[in-house]
Amino acid sequence: MDQPDSDTDWVFVGDSNEAVMQRFIHRQNLEHFRERLAEAADEAERERLLKLFAEEETKDQSPPDKSDYDEDGERYEAQRSG
Repeated sequence: MDQPDSDTDWVFVGDSNEAVMQRFIHRQNLEHFRERLAEAADEAERERLLKLFAEEETKDQSPPDKSDYDEDGERYEAQRSG
């Protein structure tokens, strides 16, 4: 099976359009905050961005959706990082 080229290529069977969109938005938010942190002009902006980034990261702590796993119980993300 061909591996997807990016995170946005993954679509899980049984996911609603809303779930797919929420994961996409979450990944985009994290990427955006990382870029903004690298360009932060002052400490106040950096602290504000770090807070927003941390809040977005906590969304990763929610219980995984069953559709995040393949038929063997392996996370799809783990398959991409090899």
